[in-house]
Amino acid sequence: MDFVAVFLVGLLLFHLSAIAQSYQNVSLGSSLTTSDVTTFWPSPSGFQRIGNGSGFLLAIWFNNITEKTIVWSANRNSLAPDGSKVQLSTNGRLVLTDPNGREMWARPTAIAELAYGAMLDNGNFVLATSSSATAWQSFNKPTDTILPGQVLNLDSSLVSSFSDTNSSIGRFKFILQTDGNLVLYKVNYPAVDVTDAYWVTSSVGSGYQVIFNQSGYIFLQDKNGTLLNLISSNVENLTSQSMYHRAILEYDGVFRHYVYPKSSSGRRMEWSTLYNVPEKYPYAIAQDRGGGALWFHDLCSMGTDRRQDVIVHSDIS
Repeated sequence: MDFVAVFLVGLLLFHLSAIAQSYQNVSLGSSLTTSDVTTFWPSPSGFQRIGNGSGFLLAIWFNNITEKTIVWSANRNSLAPDGSKVQLSTNGRLVLTDPNGREMWARPTAIAELAYGAMLDNGNFVLATSSSATAWQSFNKPTDTILPGQVLNLDSSLVSSFSDTNSSIGRFKFILQTDGNLVLYKVNYPAVDVTDAYWVTSSVGSGYQVIFNQSGYIFLQDKNGTLLNLISSNVENLTSQSMYHRAILEYDGVFRHYVYPKSSSGRRMEWSTLYNVPEKYPYAIAQDRGGGALWFHDLCSMGTDRRQDVIVHSDIS
C-alpha cells in the first residue's frame, strides 16, 4: 500500500501499526476518529497526529517511505479539533465533522447510487458506484501536489501552502486557465485574488491539459494531444516503477518535481529534486519581519538541494 488517507496536525509523526497489504473497499457507514491514530483507510487511511496538538488535517500521504509525505488534504484552512470524525455516510457523502457533529468539510453532494470508497495505490481516493464508475475523486480536487497518472484540466489549479509547517493556503498559484494559458501567479495574500504572473507557457487558445504520466514526464498538451510545453523532462529516466514521483507547488513559489527510490539500489533514501519551474530564474519570498505583506525578489541563490534560499526583507510592498 503506497498511500493512506489519514488525519494529521503539525510535524511529529506517530508510528503506524501493520495493516493489510492489499487495497480494500471502504464500505458506506465507515468512519475514522481522532481518538485512534493507528487506524486509517489504506491503499486503504486513518487519523494521524502531527505537531503540537493544534488540530487535525484530513490528508493522503505516501505510506511506504520514512517521510510520510502529504500529497492531498481536505481541510487545510480549518484544522479539525480532537474528537472529530470523518465518515463515508450511507447517503453517499464523505463528511468531516467536529466533536459537536457540525460539518467542517464534505464531498460530494449525496449520491444515491454510491456503493463504496477506495484509497487507490496511485494516491487517488475515489467514491464509486456499484458499477465501479467514479462519482468523485481526490485527483480532480488537488491541493498543492500532483502525482503520476493525474491530469489538470482547464480551470484546475494548485495552491501552495503558507509555509513548511503551515498547510493553509499560501502565496502562489499554478493554474491552467480557461483560456489555455498555464501560469504561475503570486497570490495577494491574505486575499485569494492573483496578481503578478512570474512564469507562463503563452499557450492561450491551445492549452488543454497538464499531464503527469507514468514515465515521470509532466507536460502541457492541446486537445488533439500535441505537446505544447514540456514542464519536467525526467532526463534521468526515473520511471514510476523504480521511483516514487510527486510534483508540488511549494511555499516559496517554485513548482518542483521530486523523486524517491522505492529501493536503495545505491541511492539515498530521500526526496531529491528532479526539476524546478521556474528553472533559470527562480523567485524568492520576501517577507517583512512582522509577518506582513509579501513580494518577489528576482535574484536568489540556489542551494545544493536545488531549493532557493528565502530572502527576508524588512520592506513592505
